[in-house]
Amino acid sequence: MGRKRHTVGSVFRNRSDKSSRSSGTSSSSSSSSSKSSIKPIPWIEQNIVCLECAKFVFVRHSKSNPCCSCGLTFSEHPSNVQIEALTQQNLNLQPDISINGDYHLKPTNNERWHVKTHTQEMPTNAYGTVEFQGGPHPTKARYVRLHYETCPELVLHLLLHEWKIRVPNLVISIVGGLANAPLQAKLQQVVKHGILRAAKTTGAWIVTNGLDIGVTRHIGEALKDEVHIRGSNIVALGIAPWGYVQHRETLIGLDNTCSYYSQGWRPGRQEAPLNPDHNYFLLADNGTSGKFGGELGLRRRLEQYLAQQPIDMRRYGGSKSRVPIVGVLLEGGTQTFRTVFELVTGRNPVPIVVCDGSGRAADLLAFMHRYANEDG
Repeated sequence: MGRKRHTVGSVFRNRSDKSSRSSGTSSSSSSSSSKSSIKPIPWIEQNIVCLECAKFVFVRHSKSNPCCSCGLTFSEHPSNVQIEALTQQNLNLQPDISINGDYHLKPTNNERWHVKTHTQEMPTNAYGTVEFQGGPHPTKARYVRLHYETCPELVLHLLLHEWKIRVPNLVISIVGGLANAPLQAKLQQVVKHGILRAAKTTGAWIVTNGLDIGVTRHIGEALKDEVHIRGSNIVALGIAPWGYVQHRETLIGLDNTCSYYSQGWRPGRQEAPLNPDHNYFLLADNGTSGKFGGELGLRRRLEQYLAQQPIDMRRYGGSKSRVPIVGVLLEGGTQTFRTVFELVTGRNPVPIVVCDGSGRAADLLAFMHRYANEDG
């Protein structure tokens, strides 16, 4: 059962229509002051939706709390989903004497969980301002939880008109790994000064996965002294998987302002903190927890859509043009090869700057490129 990507004005139209009908039938004797006191529904709440698991599909035992294929435990699901799972006997509450008599929920079928068939949409329940604590100075960022297939037109409307960000003159898309490997000091300086110079002189958007791990942490270090300065034109946009964000429960709330404390990241944990050196976050939600993937399509579609937006480059000695996008590859694992391939061979190919010496995938691609050219 496929879903269409949401467009401006198409989401919760019935909700708006209902409000307008109600106001139209109100008593004519109502004063103008009482009408003006009715708060309009914020644009985000009318147009942005997210996902939640709508059916528990057993994946593994736990002593007290079995886990669903979506990544959430049984108790983390909405109560109606828990009740349905029990009443339909998808699960069986019986003591298992082979495991010391503890109660276990057992599967009775081989159903496979899929985001298209086992999730349900709901109005986003998480957007606002996050205040990062723990550093020498608290920093702030805007954020929103949104459907991973939200159409790019809607996302761009949010960025430009709700968050009042200027159309970029350049998009720098950071590609790289999640390992917390150190960069060589010389390369770190090159990355810091190169990216900062490009961002400051062109009014660029720097797009990352938004998490405080791996390459994104290095980028955050490079931006730390600039991105939160009053009047700075640098936009650091993190597009992260909602289900992988550490302490995401603190982000839940409408037009929320919350304090955010990072506990750091350790290998093996299926969550990571947000990077405090970004000023905007799109938290892509595909109904799963502890998994990557949903954010990749959202990011790619947004970057492709940005590449079609007109900009005026005359202030830089050029002419009217489209927003240019360039990828920067630092380090990276096996998934990086596919990402790079899709970028350079897509409908609107994106050139990639490979940082030789940053490790793993970047070094291998640089090696192959160098020797392929030498051998013709």
